[in-house]
Amino acid sequence: MISQEKNYRFRVVKRFDDEIGILIDSFNEMLIQIQDRTTELTQNRDEMEDRVNARTRQLQDEVEERKRTQIVVNNLLMKISEDNEKLVRLDEVKSEFLSIVSHELRTPLTAITVT
Repeated sequence: MISQEKNYRFRVVKRFDDEIGILIDSFNEMLIQIQDRTTELTQNRDEMEDRVNARTRQLQDEVEERKRTQIVVNNLLMKISEDNEKLVRLDEVKSEFLSIVSHELRTPLTAITVT
């Protein structure tokens, strides 16, 4: 029954204090030790499962936080890229403006110098 059901709470009833009685005492002590170890293993397993579940939740939270951070970083990079494109366009407009102003100033100055 003990082997089939894996129930270590069963005990063999001792009837006499002879050699069989000593064997029964030893067997029952062995069952107590097995039951204690089984209980300890079950508790350890449950504790480990709880720790694994807690760590899994912690890692999932970290992954979610990293995803949120990545979204923020991507948005910032996109904004920086847009700002950079605006700066490039502004630089082109500035260069064109300076070229026109330089031409407009040089033309009359050249005419004054020549005469």
